[in-house]
Amino acid sequence: MIPRLCIKACKNHVVFLEDGHIVEESREPKAFFDRPTTDRARQFLRTFEY
Repeated sequence: MIPRLCIKACKNHVVFLEDGHIVEESREPKAFFDRPTTDRARQFLRTFEY
């Protein structure tokens, strides 16, 4: 089964969801993208160039 992933960023808040569950949440979007705190978020972000 392929997990359903979502990142939602609203000005100063980022929520990373997988299969409807919050994996990581940050009030500082830059910190989320520069220094994610969970292994799953780091793995997901490595798939992108930004």
